[in-house]
Amino acid sequence: MPLIIWALVTGFVTGAVWVAIVLMQSQRRLRQYQVEMGDHTQARLDHLDSLESRLADVEDRLAFTERMLTERQDAPALGRGTAPPAP
Repeated sequence: MPLIIWALVTGFVTGAVWVAIVLMQSQRRLRQYQVEMGDHTQARLDHLDSLESRLADVEDRLAFTERMLTERQDAPALGRGTAPPAP
């Protein structure tokens, strides 16, 4: 009988240690994955900020171009339809 109890206790302890090792490895992998995903997410956010900055620059250039075209259309046509004055 004591041999059976010893075997059961030994099996229980061995199983508990094995489960603890597996859980620790799983947690370690999960932490590493979270760190990698955090780095990846930060890189994506940095890239998004860069794209937003570039888009703002393009919007400014477009607004400037639209203003220039509007001013050009509204300006009087110099030299169109009239002959230059005689000297």
